[in-house]
Amino acid sequence: VSQKYFLIKNADKDKATVRLLEYYDPKLCLIFCNTKAKVEELSEVLKKADFQAEGLHGDLIQHQRDIVMNRFRNGSTNILIATDVAARGIDVDDVEIVINYDVPLDNEYYVHRIGRTGRAGKTGMSFTFANARELRRIREIEKFCKTTIEERKLPDASKVLKSKARKVLNSAWELKDHEDIGLMKVYLQRMMDKNECDIFDLAACMLKQEIGDKGEEIL
Repeated sequence: VSQKYFLIKNADKDKATVRLLEYYDPKLCLIFCNTKAKVEELSEVLKKADFQAEGLHGDLIQHQRDIVMNRFRNGSTNILIATDVAARGIDVDDVEIVINYDVPLDNEYYVHRIGRTGRAGKTGMSFTFANARELRRIREIEKFCKTTIEERKLPDASKVLKSKARKVLNSAWELKDHEDIGLMKVYLQRMMDKNECDIFDLAACMLKQEIGDKGEEIL
């Protein structure tokens, strides 16, 4: 498990979470928060950003917990946001990324959190958000775990846009050998003839419509 931390302000944590999810596009991701309220808040933030996210905390009844966990296991929900207590017993092998939205209150919590990824012989990544006052806690966790947590900078907006474009283009190109695209080519040719437009301009407009603009930078 590679261990990194990002030095960011508390007010930028939501944007930083979205930034990492857009850039890495994980198959399954676990996000840990220290409070139930933050689990609920972040769940709503990610849903509004079109992510398949669910929250898991102690106020949910067992039936609700079972539904959330089943969705996470079968991939219909690929982002699970949880408190440390609620996450006990989670046993999923394909978690690619663990994000510590909050620095854990206990050193052993950190071990349990990052241990959710890099399982069954696979590699994983763990990212921790920390503000300037929490750097002391990062050093304490390093000493406790006898490990090094490297500081990293968030991917900038250009890198994220490039990653999203590559994902869309690769996904679209995969259709070439599996779908009949003849009629689509006819539609494109009609559009080009009617408007005398360049094929690259048309493709660029369609790509921009799909992925949007470059986001704001996060200091």
